[in-house]
Amino acid sequence: MFDPRRGGLDDRVALPKLRGQLVDAHAVCGDDRAWLFLTCAERGRLVTTCVVVARDASVLACEELADAPWAAGAAGACALGAHLFVPGDDGVVRVELAHGALAVTRVFAETSGLVGSADQLALHASGLDALRRSDAIRMQLA
Repeated sequence: MFDPRRGGLDDRVALPKLRGQLVDAHAVCGDDRAWLFLTCAERGRLVTTCVVVARDASVLACEELADAPWAAGAAGACALGAHLFVPGDDGVVRVELAHGALAVTRVFAETSGLVGSADQLALHASGLDALRRSDAIRMQLA
């Protein structure tokens, strides 16, 4: 973890032991936490683990995403506070921690058909931008 106000790099994060070969790593950083996605090849299959790390370098959650359909859009996610917004083929979902586990706490059904799991989300003052393959759209919260 790095905080420009504190200076230096805090490398005390207790990451989980990885099984298999690391083939992809992706992080989404928010104000007070980072969402780290690690994908490993293990016995002929890919396993993605999400590690949520707090600003103080403590691990808030560590979970394999085997049955999480929202994980397909993790590479295009963005974070705001305790929330992770993830694009999916059924629209944008909001993921957060609930009792130490990752949970979808809201599905923005009105974004279905507008956003897909291959899109990239970005925050703006009143909502989200979706950067799509050939264009971009701005979605505002009502």
